[in-house]
Amino acid sequence: MAVARKGKKMRRTQICFTDRQWEIARQLAESKGVSVGQAVRDLLDAAEQTLEESERKRREAMWSIVGMAEGCDPMASVNHDEILYGHSHCGLQHS
Repeated sequence: MAVARKGKKMRRTQICFTDRQWEIARQLAESKGVSVGQAVRDLLDAAEQTLEESERKRREAMWSIVGMAEGCDPMASVNHDEILYGHSHCGLQHS
C-alpha cells in the first residue's frame, strides 16, 4: 500500500529487527526526536547519498586519465596492448 507524506509517495512495509538492531534504531530515533520509521528512512537517504558520491568519484577518477597520453602515439586507442604490454595482449596480430 502506498501512502503520501510530504508530497512523496511512500510504501508501507514491515521490517524484522534483531533485539540489538531494534535497540539501536529506537535509540537513534529517540536521540533525533523522530519515529523509528523516520530514522530508518534518514539512514537510507544517507546511504543513497554515499552511493551517489562514490559513483561520482568513480566517474571523476575515470575521466582524470583522459588526455594523459596526449602527444603520444595517435593510434594508442588501437595499439594499447602493444604500448602497455609490448605485445598484442589478446593474441591478434595487427598489420
